[in-house]
Amino acid sequence: MTSLTRKAPSHAFTDRQQFFEGVGVDGDPLHVHKAHRFRGMSGLPVFIDNGGFNLQDVASDIARYRTHLSDIFAKLSDWPTG
Repeated sequence: MTSLTRKAPSHAFTDRQQFFEGVGVDGDPLHVHKAHRFRGMSGLPVFIDNGGFNLQDVASDIARYRTHLSDIFAKLSDWPTG
């Protein structure tokens, strides 16, 4: 799982005219995903906070992150072990 904090607005990742050229939020940490896939792992959804350290909406960001983690751990609890 990758958690990112970026100062760039969300559209900077999806707009082809912006710095990230439309790669989406998974494009930035692509090298991390590829390295893990090479080792036989599969990716989990990325969480991104586009506010950076702005601190304007921290409560909302924390709530989104908790929801994100709850969703992931709920799915992981269904995975077979061993």
